[in-house]
Order: sequence, then structure tokens, then C-alpha cells
Amino acid sequence: MTYRQKPAEQAAEEMIEMSARYGSSRIEAVDNILATDCVEKALPRLTALPDKLAIFFEVKANLKRHEVDKLAAGGVRWIQPGIESLDTRPLKLMGKGTTSAQNVQLLKWCRQYGVWVIWSILWGFPGESDAWYAEMAQLLPLLHHLQPPVGVVPLRYHRFSPYHRAAEQHGLKLRPAAALSLRLSAFGARSRESGLLLRR
Repeated sequence: MTYRQKPAEQAAEEMIEMSARYGSSRIEAVDNILATDCVEKALPRLTALPDKLAIFFEVKANLKRHEVDKLAAGGVRWIQPGIESLDTRPLKLMGKGTTSAQNVQLLKWCRQYGVWVIWSILWGFPGESDAWYAEMAQLLPLLHHLQPPVGVVPLRYHRFSPYHRAAEQHGLKLRPAAALSLRLSAFGARSRESGLLLRR
């Protein structure tokens, strides 16, 4: 998937400027994911501030320990990593590129460095097994000292997602969500081309 990226140094300066202009230290980035070079290029400027910002970023779950340390030092107080499971098998179905061990390790480092983690467990993937979730339920009490998930969330199919693009390959028959049906009558057939899809 392609994306546009603002230069990391520029992003840091804009966060500082916006904080001063509006008198708030809280910054919430609206990116889908923090670009990898921001850790090395933007955070040193933010770390040097005498009064730290309080920043939220969405990040990949494969962060290294030193990167979590740098995020915390730069004022990142909350992250939303793509953890989404503590079982490697559904993570493979999702194509996440991480394992359950890596996800638990990230939760551990975040607790160590004081970074609050917002994450959830996703379910409902084509090809998954109920047994995976039963095993995960037995694991969760052992991790009571780490940040818990905010919820257990069913998979949603969105336009242009991998499941939408290859629905037949996954045995899926998708239709527009009910909310889109209302939009269809109000805005015409073009609305069918965007938004949430449901399984038939």
C-alpha cells in the first residue's frame, strides 16, 4: 500500500507550533501509522523540549525496545499498535508480520517506559478456529500485569482491503453495510463505491 509522508523534521516543528498556538500539549496524529524514520528524525527535536508534549501515534507492533524508549522520551504517552491478537495463527491470517511473542514483548516494553497502549483483539477471519481464541483466553490471565485490550472486536471488511480485493479467494460474498443502503437512496449509486462491507 502506498502512502504520502510529511518530512519527519517538518512534522516535529508543526507539532511544536500547534501546541504553542493553541495552548495545548496534547497532540494526536491522524496518520494510519507512524513512519519508521520519525523515530530517528522527529523525536530528538521533541525530546529536547523542556516541556514535553503528550503525543498519540498509531504504530506498527514490531517496534524495537530502543524505539519504545525514544517514543517515551519524546513525549509519546499513548500508542495504538497493530497488535490485534496474542496468537500467532490469526496474526498470520491477517498478514501482520508479527508473532504473539513480539506483541507481548511490545506490551512489556510499553509498561516499562510508561507508554499507554490502546489495542484490541480481532476475530471473525476466514479460516480461523474457535480453539485459537479458547487458548488465548487461558493465556490472558497470565498477562494481568500488562495493558489489557480495550475490547474484542469483529473483523470489518472495507472497500479496497485485501479481503475486498480477493473476496472469492477467501470464500466471501460481501454486500454494502446497511448504513450504505441509506446513503444510496440519498446520494445515488456512487455511494456504493465506498465504505463498509458485510458478509452475505
